[in-house]
Amino acid sequence: MSLPQVGRDEGRLLLRLQRADLEVEQLRARLANLPEQRVLEEIEAELAAVEREGGEVEEELARLGREVRKLEADAAGIRRKAESEESRLLSGDISNPREAASVQAEVESLKRRASGVEEVLLGLMVEREELETRAARLKKRREELLARRAEQVALRDRAREEVGRALVEAEERRRAEAAGVSSPLLTLYEELRRQKGGVGVAAVEGGVCGGCRLSLSPVFLEEVRASPYLLRCEHCGRLLVP
Repeated sequence: MSLPQVGRDEGRLLLRLQRADLEVEQLRARLANLPEQRVLEEIEAELAAVEREGGEVEEELARLGREVRKLEADAAGIRRKAESEESRLLSGDISNPREAASVQAEVESLKRRASGVEEVLLGLMVEREELETRAARLKKRREELLARRAEQVALRDRAREEVGRALVEAEERRRAEAAGVSSPLLTLYEELRRQKGGVGVAAVEGGVCGGCRLSLSPVFLEEVRASPYLLRCEHCGRLLVP
């Protein structure tokens, strides 16, 4: 199907415009998907996990600290009570054998209670020491990640600036190319781009449509080469520029 008013020279203008559009789209896609940004997001995800775990460890350490202090006070109180009763027993103030035996039993009971509390306390202190080691490791990892994040932010910003600058230049080139195309032709071009996934015009390269990459039949290829106007690809419908 021939398209009047779209000659070969106009087709070459459209082809240059198409290339400019593709460059702009590629740069926009690159700007939206910077590898430096993905690396930064990975670092930030790990940093968030480390900080979350660090917060949980600090909360557990605080809980253990409260528990240790309570048990230390309990053990000290029990020991004082036992020492007080033992001193009374040893002072000779208790003359009644039955009372003395009762006090002795109480002292032994208090010492056993104190030992039990101290045993629990020892276990908590071991647990606290392990948590403190873990907290120190997480703190070090957090510091490393903060440093890496700062470096990666600088890399990301530099890449964003470079691609952004290239995009501005490409958009300027695109505007310059579009300025040389008539308004009706530009409308046709934009409609074809919308219909054909962003590529409405294609060059014929070695008998192949540059848009769909399918070979053109010999007869149709001759028509494309002979026609003073642009024809649509027999496979994909894009405008062909010989």
